[in-house]
Amino acid sequence: FRAFLVNNLKELEMLLMQNRKFAAEIGHTVSAPNRKKIIERAQQLAIK
Repeated sequence: FRAFLVNNLKELEMLLMQNRKFAAEIGHTVSAPNRKKIIERAQQLAIK
């Protein structure tokens, strides 16, 4: 997998069709509540 930097949920949605090639990597500036939302949504979309 190639890493794809994610800072919000919209960027995560871009990986929906490319989830076999890219893995989401959460940016270090993302707040804890937003991290939880991103992780939860990534699990729903089967994105690593």
